[in-house]
Amino acid sequence: MKSIYLRKKMLVACRRPVVATLLVIVALFSSCTGLTESPYTFVDPGNYYKSEEELESALNSVYADFRNFASNYKTLMILELVTEHAMPAHASKDGVISFNCWQGVNQATTYNIQIWDSGYEMINRCNVVLGRGDGVNMSDEKRNQIYGQARFFRAYTMFVLLRLYGGLAIPESYTVGLDGLEIPRKTVDETYDFIIQDLEYCIAKLRKECNLLEMSVG
Repeated sequence: MKSIYLRKKMLVACRRPVVATLLVIVALFSSCTGLTESPYTFVDPGNYYKSEEELESALNSVYADFRNFASNYKTLMILELVTEHAMPAHASKDGVISFNCWQGVNQATTYNIQIWDSGYEMINRCNVVLGRGDGVNMSDEKRNQIYGQARFFRAYTMFVLLRLYGGLAIPESYTVGLDGLEIPRKTVDETYDFIIQDLEYCIAKLRKECNLLEMSVG
């Protein structure tokens, strides 16, 4: 009789954690309804770029990316080390060929791909400023100042890429998705014409002098 009693006690003790586990699972699955969130604040491209300050923040991102692009040692090496201006100190006179931007052109780790990607990221940031600015309520003078800076940096970046790769694909709007990314390359002359249009806009719209105290820090 005692053995039967102990067996019953053991069965009850074993069932308790199983029942508790089942109750937890039921509670979890029965509570997974009505989880649609209604955030009271959310920043996305659709509701941003509505004020002058927000457009200036986009321009600040252009300045930040330009610093990375223009001062990157890879860009400087490709532009200068394959010319008569300089050569790597650790290499022989013929060693500069290893820095040519067409070496290992299909390898993702080469300077070639990295400079190309960095340049087009810069161009896209400029295009965001130019594409979003029309919907911002601000004076034409201020808008022209912001546009002029963005178009200058776009022109400079395209000029660097043109020197390295020849005629470029010219995206005239910012990227919003994966559609429309296959842009055919222009000729060298067409690329120069586009660069010159940007620079002519800068000459016409930007102020002839700059007060450094008025510049915002990005």
